[in-house]
Amino acid sequence: MDFMCSYEELQEKVEELEKLVAHGSHDFHRTVESDDYWENVFDSLTDIVIVLDRDKNVIRANRKATEQFNTTRANLTGKKCCEIVHREGKPVDGCPLLLSEKTLKSHSKEMTEPHLGGTFICTSSLIVDENSKLKGYCLNLKDVTEQKRLERVAQHDKKLEAISFLAGVVAHEFNNLLMGIQGYTSLMMSETDASQPGHEKLDKIEAHVNRGHELTKQLLGFTTQAKYDVKAINLNKLIKRSVEQFFPSRKKLKIYTRFQKDIWMSDLDEGQIEQVLLNIYLNAWEAMPNGGELNLQTENIQFDGEYAEFFGVPKGEYVKISVTDTGIGMDHETQERIFEPLFTTKGKGVGKGLGLAFSKRTINNHSGVITVYSERGHGTTFNIYLPVSKDKITQASATPHSSDVVKGTETVLLVDDEKMILDVGSQMLEEMGYNVLMAGGGVEAVEVVEDNPDEVDLVILDMVMPGIGGRETYEKLKEINPDIVVLLASGYSVTSEVTNMLKQGCNAFIQKPFNMKQLSWKIREVLDTITPDL
Repeated sequence: MDFMCSYEELQEKVEELEKLVAHGSHDFHRTVESDDYWENVFDSLTDIVIVLDRDKNVIRANRKATEQFNTTRANLTGKKCCEIVHREGKPVDGCPLLLSEKTLKSHSKEMTEPHLGGTFICTSSLIVDENSKLKGYCLNLKDVTEQKRLERVAQHDKKLEAISFLAGVVAHEFNNLLMGIQGYTSLMMSETDASQPGHEKLDKIEAHVNRGHELTKQLLGFTTQAKYDVKAINLNKLIKRSVEQFFPSRKKLKIYTRFQKDIWMSDLDEGQIEQVLLNIYLNAWEAMPNGGELNLQTENIQFDGEYAEFFGVPKGEYVKISVTDTGIGMDHETQERIFEPLFTTKGKGVGKGLGLAFSKRTINNHSGVITVYSERGHGTTFNIYLPVSKDKITQASATPHSSDVVKGTETVLLVDDEKMILDVGSQMLEEMGYNVLMAGGGVEAVEVVEDNPDEVDLVILDMVMPGIGGRETYEKLKEINPDIVVLLASGYSVTSEVTNMLKQGCNAFIQKPFNMKQLSWKIREVLDTITPDL
């Protein structure tokens, strides 16, 4: 065989070989670059992605998987999927991988793993070659924790809205009944000397009416944006008083307080916030059946944009209240549901599941935030954040009222669709010295004012009436007399509709039930501040 060739031929062969090497090197680099590209794509996925062989051993995992499991790719490689995801030596019931192996189809399952810190949709898919031969599996875990939280919030809000509507209706009707009892009690007290034996019984009736009214205020706390008597409050003083009210007979508990010096004032309904605190104290007391510690702290804080966005409230200055107990604590599932209406961990017939639901709605109605943090066996902390008053340092001064009924001689038009309210209300007004006109609804009220356009000094207008309600009645009365003076009255609280009417020119609001003294003070407050035309 002849291996000899000329120099020219050898040169040609070398050039051909160099071209082949260069082409092969280019293909090699393209392959390497392609692998790097897909590796980057693989690592950019926000879901956990794990590739397994036919025996369900891990052969590859993306960056999200290493971060979630807090380990390296090398530590994941070669392990069984169940060891990594569930920390079990064998697949769990309903494992999507087992179902995919049996059916040769993709399968998904929702799962909650405590060590993963949330809820995931686990999907297993088949990896096949060009001949449809099974080569392995791809496992994808999508974090749906936040989605599930939002779904729970939506369900919670829907349930709360239903309770809110029912509570508002019940409270309104109950307040009307209390108004009748309170009204006639006030009339009897005005006709009875304080030294007579029957007067003490009337005092007790009035006390029970007040207790019933406090109950309806709690019910109204479930209604949207319900506020009653909002004023600037010093929360340090409120907490001190609530503790003295709740804990004197509970000797096994040790109370520790740490109050912010120069605490900012906050615009609150004092009774509502006090009830919120009492609900939390009760929760803490029940969590410490053998005694324990309760720590109460207040603090002036600032919400920056990030915190405000997280809590869904405006940024700015807030007063923080922290209530921490050393009780049995709660697991994660209980914490997720603690503010749900009708949810209770107590036995059937023991707890109603409304206290903390009321508390959350009340704080929300005050444009605040309430949160809970707990660990089983390590106690619970409730944090409340309430926006500060515009005049955050200065204590609001309440206008002192006389203990006597204040009388007058003006003409008052009483408008209400409840005959009982008209009867007792007219007698109370006449007892105060007023000339009284009555209307059983909005249409009748408009007719009375049309017939007496210059004689009516004040209209006491019920908000909720069949036919035309309080708002429409007010608008029609203003058309007849733009300067008409109107005192709104309702068994509901100061709702957004009442607030809007006050902004449009209504002079004041009073909530049923009210006694003769309260009504007399409110009437004089309105009439005595009217500036006469000159």
